[in-house]
Amino acid sequence: MKNLVVMFVAAATLIVWIPAPASAAGNAPQSAKATVADSKVIIPVEGLSCASCSFAVRRAIKKMDGVKSIERGPHEDEALITYDASKVKPEQFVEAINGLGFKAGTPVKG
Repeated sequence: MKNLVVMFVAAATLIVWIPAPASAAGNAPQSAKATVADSKVIIPVEGLSCASCSFAVRRAIKKMDGVKSIERGPHEDEALITYDASKVKPEQFVEAINGLGFKAGTPVKG
């Protein structure tokens, strides 16, 4: 039973970080919407132990002015954030993540 719960939590975490596909109505994928002014940063996040933790981080970052998207980074415990550098700075992402009770690592340009 414990293994089933662990598998469910792992699957739910992945679902939270997977971006939704573009609809058939002609919406372009998020990467196609990126402009020259968009920047990307990868931030390691310690403490993402469940789907609700990942969702809390994602929700807090998406609310910030200038954030275009947030998705799972190359590793399970990383966030890849696309943003407008004229409106928000990576240090603000770190502050927001730490404010939620997680530990954000040093941002790395993506």
